[in-house]
Amino acid sequence: MLCALGMKKVLQQVADTGHYDLAEPLHGAVAWSLTGGVGVYLLGAAAIALRTSGRLPAALTAGGVCCLAAGPLVGLVPALVALTVLATAAAVLVGLHSRRVRGRDGADASEA
Repeated sequence: MLCALGMKKVLQQVADTGHYDLAEPLHGAVAWSLTGGVGVYLLGAAAIALRTSGRLPAALTAGGVCCLAAGPLVGLVPALVALTVLATAAAVLVGLHSRRVRGRDGADASEA
C-alpha cells in the first residue's frame, strides 16, 4: 500500500503536465512511501525466507535497507526517474535472489 501511494502520485504528475513539471520530484511522505513500501516488502520477504529456510537472503536484506535509506534521495530527482530506478533495482534484487535460490535447490537435489 505504501508503494502504491508513491506510484499513484508519480503517475498523476506524469499525466497532469498542466499542473506538474516532468522534472518535479516527489515531496514529503509520498517520497518516503515510494521507496519505503518496496523496502518493507523486501525486508518482509527476507524475514519469511529466514523463517522458512533458516537462511537470511543477503540480496533481499541489503535491498530492503537501501530502499528504506533512499527515502530522502527521492526528493532530489524527478519522480519518473525515481520510479524507474526503483523498479529496475527491485527487479534486479528479486532476480538475484531467485537465481541463488534455484542454484541452491539444484545443488541440493543433485546431492540427494
